[in-house]
Amino acid sequence: MSEFRINKYLTLKIEGARTIIYVAGKRFIQCKFLLLNIPISEVESLGELKSLDEITEKLDNTLEYPSEREDIYIDPRTEFWAHCSNLQVWYENRYNTRMLHRNMAFPLLHALTKAGDPIANQVFKEEIAFRLASGDESVVTFLENEHFTDYLDRDQYFMTILNPLEAETLLELEKFTGEFINQKLDWEEFYTGVELDASQQFIVKNKSIIALLLYWFNKPARNLPNSISNFKNLQVLRYYGEKIPSIPKIIGELKNLKELSVESNTLEVIPDSILDLCMIEKLSI
Repeated sequence: MSEFRINKYLTLKIEGARTIIYVAGKRFIQCKFLLLNIPISEVESLGELKSLDEITEKLDNTLEYPSEREDIYIDPRTEFWAHCSNLQVWYENRYNTRMLHRNMAFPLLHALTKAGDPIANQVFKEEIAFRLASGDESVVTFLENEHFTDYLDRDQYFMTILNPLEAETLLELEKFTGEFINQKLDWEEFYTGVELDASQQFIVKNKSIIALLLYWFNKPARNLPNSISNFKNLQVLRYYGEKIPSIPKIIGELKNLKELSVESNTLEVIPDSILDLCMIEKLSI
């Protein structure tokens, strides 16, 4: 047998010495291989790991390069049936992305969604949100870099990565500024605010915002909303623009703030509450 049909949308074929995946009759181009070579002595230690991505971070992945492994040979037909088995179980578990490596699971689930698979349509966004909420750094980075997070509504996205109060506050700030505020995954990606292509940004740690960069250009004079004080773990706040008349008194409630940078050509009022920022290390106004 050279073809294995999982459902009307997903089929595997062995062509020559290669296993090929087809989605709705179209060849699915994605790197795939049998990843794991797990020593028996290490099997029990995997019990607490919750996804294949976590397992691959811990164990040997040299099967990705079979030509470098003289001690292992998997014939094409055995490899074909292994892939068939993996994808069959994946389908039977409603395309649970924890059961495949992220590099395969999300692109394939997306392809099935576009092909009209009703189960894929139902779980695609749910899987993105669930894996974002898991906090697995490698998966979160992959979903951000490959723009899978763009498929979520803004409220669903923020509610997934933040606690509810901060998610609502960030949505309010997007409406206030009229622009998206984009997540950055680490401090190296977080802009100083002076780059020509800079955009509004934030960094999250433990479902709380720790850094925030906002702009206020080509807009009427208006003060920053007091809801900014909801970011209790905020360490860095950068706010640049025009017609920013004052820094809100509520700023003194940001007890973890280490850097405050505000720049405006009309800034007139600096509140005394700025003296309450007991953790401040850098102040630029």
